[in-house]
Amino acid sequence: MYDALKLPGHIRPARSGLLLAVMAIISLGLLALTTAEPRSGLKIERFPAGGFPFAGLPTLVLAPTITVSPNPAVPNQTVTITGPGFTNASVSGGTGPNGVHQITGIGNSLITVGGFPLSVLNVTYPIDLDSGGNLVATMVLPVNSTILEATALDVKVTDQQGVSASVSLGLVKRELSLEPAASVRNSIVKASGKGFPASNPRGSGNTLINIDYLGEPLVIATSSADGAFEATFTVPGNVGIPSTNRVTATATGFNASVFTNHEVPGATLTLTPAEAPAGSTIQIAGANFPGFRPITTLTIGPVPSLPKFPPNTGRGGDFSASILVPNLDLGTWSLVVSIGGVLGSTSLTITEPVAVSEAFAEAIASDSGLQVWGFLQERWQFFDAALPPSHPANELLTVAPGDDVWIFNSTAGTITPTVLGRTQSLLPGWNRKGL
Repeated sequence: MYDALKLPGHIRPARSGLLLAVMAIISLGLLALTTAEPRSGLKIERFPAGGFPFAGLPTLVLAPTITVSPNPAVPNQTVTITGPGFTNASVSGGTGPNGVHQITGIGNSLITVGGFPLSVLNVTYPIDLDSGGNLVATMVLPVNSTILEATALDVKVTDQQGVSASVSLGLVKRELSLEPAASVRNSIVKASGKGFPASNPRGSGNTLINIDYLGEPLVIATSSADGAFEATFTVPGNVGIPSTNRVTATATGFNASVFTNHEVPGATLTLTPAEAPAGSTIQIAGANFPGFRPITTLTIGPVPSLPKFPPNTGRGGDFSASILVPNLDLGTWSLVVSIGGVLGSTSLTITEPVAVSEAFAEAIASDSGLQVWGFLQERWQFFDAALPPSHPANELLTVAPGDDVWIFNSTAGTITPTVLGRTQSLLPGWNRKGL
């Protein structure tokens, strides 16, 4: 076939089928040609003037390609590079086993990342291609200031014949998250991070992650093979209430850090009920105060209303107590609590007292012999529905939501009256109930 065409140059195919396909495409004018070095078992060189009708056409390029995995990756992580199209063993000059070509690590035959040649610390040279010019290799992504700050890098592979290919390798963004993102002093928080230099025995070994809270070191974690970590820490017991505090994760030995904020909420107070008459007892619950501290002061309006035996807060700064509503004018008053220098406040509305006969009207309709005992206003008081309201024994005149009382059901069955807006189930005999 070559004599019939009288080729003055030469064509050296590795595969005759491939040659015929290329010649057919050239004859149809469908092939874009560029100058490059010979590879992939096919070499079409320029022809001398006056030779083959297509003399002067440049060399055919069958471009190599590479892929990297994982992509994206993190510094110090092992990355696999694969790709076809490099110089195959049919082209002379291969220095590997059985004449295969190599990425030698010498001269320009290298792997570069972000323009930096990989050293023997990050890749093992020489890297043998297979006989068909296919590449399979692993590298450890370097850790340097350029890579630590980059979002993507160009990875380039060049074999000993100068055949090269490149691909973009993304870098995982460093992030730090907290669960929960807001919690009280002395609470436990889980920190999770990603995008840090990996722990890798092939590279620089384990990567330690220091976690600090407002600059105070709290815990050290170790990154995983993909640069992630998890750790728990305790929120310091001396941070402000409320406050916004920076938590920072830093890779030891590297200029690689990231921060996020942790919120410590303000102190809160809840009253049950929030509306009650003077002389009644209500429940107060506090949260987010300093832990393990006694209530210093508690005032309702201008009146000190601290319980006789004030409780201490728990580890998370919570407490509960019963307090007596002072004899103040009707209306809304400020209730303020101080614990360990931290203030919490809410509002209490003082209402008209409710007569016992009115509060228990539905119960009395079901049981005319109903009786109520209550330790209210710091003394025991009694009410008997069977007695006239003016009877001296009927000392319990009013009740309020939150009062703790004993109720006697004189009937033979259970009754379920509504008292101060709440349904009460009263068995025959005495029943202790909170109103």
